[in-house]
Parts: sequence; structure tokens; C-alpha cells
Amino acid sequence: MRIINAIFPIYFWIFLLLGSVCLFTDNFVVFGYILLNLVATLLFIKLGVVIHEIGHLLFGKLAGGNPKRIILGKSHEVTRFRVFDIKVILNKDFNGGFAFVNFPSGKNTKINQLLLTSGGFITNLIVAYLIYSLFGFNLSFLSGKAGLEFSSAFIFANTLLAFFSLIPYYVDYLGVKVPTDGLTLLKLHLERRMRLM
Repeated sequence: MRIINAIFPIYFWIFLLLGSVCLFTDNFVVFGYILLNLVATLLFIKLGVVIHEIGHLLFGKLAGGNPKRIILGKSHEVTRFRVFDIKVILNKDFNGGFAFVNFPSGKNTKINQLLLTSGGFITNLIVAYLIYSLFGFNLSFLSGKAGLEFSSAFIFANTLLAFFSLIPYYVDYLGVKVPTDGLTLLKLHLERRMRLM
């Protein structure tokens, strides 16, 4: 039950119930679709976070690293398990994540760090593009007039995650300031420019 509550908080169930009820009324069908598309987008944001963190691990592996762990969410731990020798930790507030890759000594170069950091948003965009190629995208899914649009919600959620991960700022994670992917990339660029001067 704790796992379900971490992945699907109470507001998710309220929107799902309200949206479903609205579909059975004549005057609120469009509003029902708006709510259900919102539920789909929220669900796909969670899936997008997993895709994003797996992208970091894949690109870290390509850069010569050893993928070790994914942490999904903040707050206290709900559960942990292993997938392909990678520790996965699910925390209560599942609204972001972290991926950890160890590099052999001397192998953590700027290029490797660039690959590792870029892997998350690149993977989100690749997966969004694949779904777009297969099913297309309809921006009017936000208005509810097109009915349920799972592919559009998926594409929107992954593109949104990619965009927000590139905004440079610090995230507070358990009292520690951690840079976003965008800030890490900006720092890598500035370090390189300072070295060239």
C-alpha cells in the first residue's frame, strides 16, 4: 500500500474519480476528459522520471562508468530492490530522481560527465519522439475536446521533464543543494571556457 501511495498520491485518485464521473454527465464530458488527460500526464511524468534516470545510467555506461543506483523521489524510503545489479530506491515523494554511476579512477573526464548528465533529457526526448512517430501528437488534448489522448500526454510529460531538467538551479535534496542537469552542464561549459582563457 505504501508503494501505491508513493506513486499515486491522493490527488491522483481524486482527479481520476472526478474525471470518470464527469464522463457520465452530459454537460461535463469535456471537463472529464481534461481531468483524465491530466491524470494520464501525471502518471507519465512519473514514468518519465524513471526513463530520465535510466537514461543517465545508460549514458553513464556508454561513458565507461558502472551504474549503481537510482533514487526515485524524496522524503523517507518506501522500498528498495535490485534490477540488473542496480539498486532502485523508491521514496515517498516520487516527483524527481537521482542516478548514481561510479567511474574507474581517472575515467571521470569532462566528456564522460557531459554524457552522463545529458543522458536523462536526451532519453526523454528520444522516447517522446518515438511515440510521436508512432501515434502523433495533438496539443488539443489539454482542452479535452479530443477525448483521451495517452500518446499526447506521454509526449507532453517527457518533453516537459526534459525542458525542466535543463533549467539551471539547485534542488534541495534532504537538506543538500544538488545541481539540476542544466546547472551541471552550464558548470561544465564554464569550466571549459575558463580553462581555455
